[in-house]
Amino acid sequence: MYELRAQQFLEKQGVPSATISRLAERQPLAAEEAARLEGFRDTAVRHLLARHPGIPQEMILRLSADPDEEVRWGAAGNPRTPPERLLALRVAGRYATMNEYLARNPALPVEVIVAMYRGGEANKVAFAMNPALPVELMREIAASANDLDRTWLAANPSLPPELMERLARDEAENVRRFLKQNPAFKRRQQGKGG
Repeated sequence: MYELRAQQFLEKQGVPSATISRLAERQPLAAEEAARLEGFRDTAVRHLLARHPGIPQEMILRLSADPDEEVRWGAAGNPRTPPERLLALRVAGRYATMNEYLARNPALPVEVIVAMYRGGEANKVAFAMNPALPVELMREIAASANDLDRTWLAANPSLPPELMERLARDEAENVRRFLKQNPAFKRRQQGKGG
């Protein structure tokens, strides 16, 4: 959604397609490119820029305090956003879209991930995507009746071998398909000889 909207806006502004691709794909941006992109007042562009891990730290800080909530959502998902800033973005004690972005961020302190999970501050699928999710919570999600939760857990690169084995036998085809695409699972399979 953000990628398409940003692309359309940036094309109208004459921004080179290579810059647009690097922004959308989170590939390295030159400092001048990032500065030019930050100058645009377009929400989609600023959201993508805020989530981009390659932008300068001071830019991350500025965008994480942007008046536009959607821009702050981007910063909430950026693994280079400082933990104290992530904590300031959290909507504690209740579900919020902001928390969905935070729940996926591996830079969030583990104790906060656990508290957010236990408090229902985001959907399980968001936590399932987080490589920093504690194994105990991964086990809970693996036991979930919700196929979508298990599907995204199967893609988690930090999935322990015991859960890989369990999910490889999952009844849901999407769970098994996402697991087969998981780089950690592929390495494990190659190490076992296929």
